Amino acid sequence: MTSIYIAWYTIDPAPFDAYYNKHLYLVKDPNSDTSAGNTSDQSIIRGGDGDNADFRSGWAHFPGNPADLIIENGFSSAASVDGLDNPNVDTDYNEDGNDDTAADRHYTSVNLAPALSNMDFDFDSDGTVTADEVWAAMEDYATSLSGLYKYGFFDINCQATAVSVLSSVGIDFGINTPTGSSYSQYVGRNVLLDGAGATKLTAFYDPAQHWDYHRRNGQDTLILEHDASIEIIDQLDTNGHSEFTGLTTVVLEGWDFRDLDVVAGSNDDLLLKEGSATFVTVQDYFKTHNDTTAERAETIAFEFEDKIFRMGDDFNNVLDSSTAT
Repeated sequence: MTSIYIAWYTIDPAPFDAYYNKHLYLVKDPNSDTSAGNTSDQSIIRGGDGDNADFRSGWAHFPGNPADLIIENGFSSAASVDGLDNPNVDTDYNEDGNDDTAADRHYTSVNLAPALSNMDFDFDSDGTVTADEVWAAMEDYATSLSGLYKYGFFDINCQATAVSVLSSVGIDFGINTPTGSSYSQYVGRNVLLDGAGATKLTAFYDPAQHWDYHRRNGQDTLILEHDASIEIIDQLDTNGHSEFTGLTTVVLEGWDFRDLDVVAGSNDDLLLKEGSATFVTVQDYFKTHNDTTAERAETIAFEFEDKIFRMGDDFNNVLDSSTAT
């Protein structure tokens, strides 16, 4: 039976401390046997700095001028930088004199229950969702990230890659933190990376966390659990204008339209607020829409539990609440 694991190892030398020294990735094992000598059938999903893929040969791109974020979308154990069976790398990442094992990499089984109950992943239409189908969906999402981002040590990194891939199938990294580490030790734990095309991600609620969502073009759905907060960040062109031309629908779970207000914040941000608390920030929304000819106000929509849908007005960049069902 197939199992999916989340794994980590120490980045050595660590640039700062335990909050910045963990490389995170995902593993599929088709028979759930991770013992030494039985890992060649594993496959890997991971993201990394293209010019320093194993994180252990210097920090040429830290903290500025990063290389591309390079995605492995289901690479075999023999081909992956993180594979335990790659003949082209020294797999003794913990430097104990022996090749690493699954235990050395802190393999931790991922709770797949939310994904296994989502019939969107029933690709063979047999009425059930398997771990292999969930992994296929995860591979697809990892593929959609390829070529979209520059590696950023503090945000767009290996951890954000794994967190985003898990989110794409409805799985919360916060309750799947691998053994030997704590949730707060991952700087990318609150970063979601939008993939190419139509994507669907969930920002899970955590009282100590504010999400950053880096979006790219597409007709996207962003599910925001009740009381979670998020900042939507666009890639900007050389004139400081957003390059996003798709539509992001923010689905606000558990919120009532009457309890929330949409206001203009400082720095031309659009804010979705409940009293003094801000739950959604669309960075540079008014700035990037006011000084471009494109009807860019169509790039954000809010969908509430009480079926009221608000969409940007193309002419004065306010939200129109006229469509209620």
